[in-house]
Amino acid sequence: MVVDEIEAYLHRRLREKTLIPGDKLPSYAELEAMFNTSYMTIQRCLKKLEQKGLVKIVHGVGSFLNGGETLDVDLYLTATTFDFEALQKIVDRISRENNLFLNIHLKPRSNDTAHLCVTEHKVVITEADPWLKSSGFLLDYSMFPDYGDVMASVHTYSMEFNNLQLPFYFTTSQGMVNLEILHKIGFRKEIQEFSDLAWWEELNRKCRACGEFPAVANFSQTDLWHFPAFVTTVLLMMQERRDVRTIFRNPVFSGETGKRVFQILDTYGDRRDAPDFPLAGAVNLDIGSWFPLQAGPKFHISGDSYRIVPLMCGGHKILKYTAIALQTYINASISDNEKKRVWEFLKHLLSRKVQKEITAMSGAISFCSAMTPEDHSWVDREDFFHFFPRKGDYLVSTFLLPLERVAVLSALYEQYRHFGADSEMIRRVMDAKLQNLSNHTKQMH
Repeated sequence: MVVDEIEAYLHRRLREKTLIPGDKLPSYAELEAMFNTSYMTIQRCLKKLEQKGLVKIVHGVGSFLNGGETLDVDLYLTATTFDFEALQKIVDRISRENNLFLNIHLKPRSNDTAHLCVTEHKVVITEADPWLKSSGFLLDYSMFPDYGDVMASVHTYSMEFNNLQLPFYFTTSQGMVNLEILHKIGFRKEIQEFSDLAWWEELNRKCRACGEFPAVANFSQTDLWHFPAFVTTVLLMMQERRDVRTIFRNPVFSGETGKRVFQILDTYGDRRDAPDFPLAGAVNLDIGSWFPLQAGPKFHISGDSYRIVPLMCGGHKILKYTAIALQTYINASISDNEKKRVWEFLKHLLSRKVQKEITAMSGAISFCSAMTPEDHSWVDREDFFHFFPRKGDYLVSTFLLPLERVAVLSALYEQYRHFGADSEMIRRVMDAKLQNLSNHTKQMH
């Protein structure tokens, strides 16, 4: 059909960049000659292409390749993760080089981002954790013909996403040893991995003798919301059960493992003057993959003062992870052409070229299957490879426990830590609160 021939012609000119959005198309007479057809046929064809969003007809002026009007897009990202000035140059380049005519406004992510799309711009793209459920005004990515190809080009490591979420990046946590403190206290045991923590009592004795702590946490009420027992519990329960799916299946805290978790946490120092300083103790069981990139500038820590040590169970790493997806909120007035331009932008944002730039500034890990650990510029030491999952490794989401359940467990632990409540009673009540907990853990296959 002639309409298909004209559409193919326009797409070819687009690929060759001899025609860009906003350009005027050949006249009806020229198109008649090019496709050996009549004026009426050309008129009908262009009308159909206008309905598809490829062409814009301005009566009395001519026909134009659609997409030349600037579309404002709000892009909400975590300000502490990205250098907004550098990232602005990247997103502007994507728009410019691909003739997308998007005016992208980078803004710090906030909790009420979703409500902004209908009051400011037609499009709001925002980071979102895949475990958080959203609805209303969301762009369904599966509407685009190449959605399947895009999802096939990312390695999600068994993390869950749906057609309203695009995998953007993720971070993982592992353990770390403070080489300076270990040397100071004369701890000779070579810590190659964290598993059953059988040496913890010895570490504690040597630390106390030298005025140091084996580990440090901020046990203020606000930080208890994040429940400092989480990583220790997961680590030790994995040694007992060897099954990620049963980590928080009762009994947990009221059993021997839960008792040991409390005993280990009893040795932690309470560092309120500098709660975020990661090397305050001899070891740290929860260091994020952002640390290698940001440790020096933020904390003035030299690279030879620490070593990343994996959390292990049965020869496989245990990685606590936080996955970040991209969701797009759209105004009802958005056109199909505008949706396609936003989709093209997102695809380029997920490309290997751009992902290398993004991970270089954030210390994050890319979902892009074409990206190797070596493509992450912050991976310049052998121990940094521990942050990357391999086949058979265990992935545990930071949202393994629902936030309301975390708040309850934290409040109970606070009663023990700060107010002297009986340990056995608190651990028994904590298990009662874990009843009927839905499981959200994944093991790589």
